[in-house]
Amino acid sequence: MTKTTPEQINVLIAEKIGWTPEPCPGRFVTADYVGSGRQLFITCGAKYTYPGPMVHDPLPPPHYSTDMSAAWDALKHAVLGFPDHLADRSKLINALFLRTEEHDEINVYYTLGVMCAWTPENICKSILKAYGVEV
Repeated sequence: MTKTTPEQINVLIAEKIGWTPEPCPGRFVTADYVGSGRQLFITCGAKYTYPGPMVHDPLPPPHYSTDMSAAWDALKHAVLGFPDHLADRSKLINALFLRTEEHDEINVYYTLGVMCAWTPENICKSILKAYGVEV
């Protein structure tokens, strides 16, 4: 089984919680001179080399799997978000708190230990598990 990349996890989370892509605002971030052409890097990540067509891609989803703030937003959307995009809450709780077979009940110290080990990637994988997606 191949490892799922953070970008793939971000796309899966965005799809499950109902995130919709925003159109690229088309602002230039940096301008570098590369070879004989001028290459411009735009906010959507597209590259434009003069003279050529200006093509903008939609902005990518937030970095759910690597940014804790974005991961918490995803968790909030999975639990409280759009009605058509809610996660199975009991599966989500089990995925977040019951990491091993040894613990079949939640106690305070175990819960705090688990929460301290949460990373954006762990939160995202738990959310996806609650939607029935194994990564």
